Amino acid sequence: MPDHSVLILIADHFGLDYRNQYHEPGMLLHGETNYQHSKLEDIYLDGYDMDRYRFEGERFWYQNAPYKTEEEVIDLLVANKKAALAAGQFVQEAYTENFFVTKSQLSREEVAALYNDPPEGELLLPLAELKNFEAAKAIFDSWSEENVILMENYCMQEFQHLPRLNYSQEQYIALRFLDHLLTGWRQQHRIDYEDHPFLTRPGDGPDETNLGR
Repeated sequence: MPDHSVLILIADHFGLDYRNQYHEPGMLLHGETNYQHSKLEDIYLDGYDMDRYRFEGERFWYQNAPYKTEEEVIDLLVANKKAALAAGQFVQEAYTENFFVTKSQLSREEVAALYNDPPEGELLLPLAELKNFEAAKAIFDSWSEENVILMENYCMQEFQHLPRLNYSQEQYIALRFLDHLLTGWRQQHRIDYEDHPFLTRPGDGPDETNLGR
């Protein structure tokens, strides 16, 4: 998958927007990035999306229709998700029900003790890793607009490196939960990122971050 930061540098140099469709079947990475008016949008398929089709009888089935190749289905999934996001629909509701269910009653204080008492805002990912999604969301809801945008920038950088970093399943789900919260926040807030000079472009920060530590 092309590095977003490199494409953005090229686009900015020539004063262009761009659209990039990417498919890395071996990494289960499928999606489309759109860069327009200095804003980057990454529409990717997650576990819920990939569970919406099946292989049966030498055909791939999606929405009760057969397809000869998996590529046809993937293209439809990306197109449908793009249309749903553009229409303001919350397309990850079922995924949330399946994966982001609180199964732990560990309190903030207990989790803070496990992670050497980090600042309050840094407890979101550890709480999500330990399956207390309700407490993690409560922390997210307490953030200011500036903190939300800074965290969104962190996620933009982090997701570029997901294929080559050795995250545990718990860390990966925690990151996806944070992205899920950010997606919902973006649907309710229309932010002009040019008004936020503290926001760095993807790739300007460190390549790796110790999640929630």
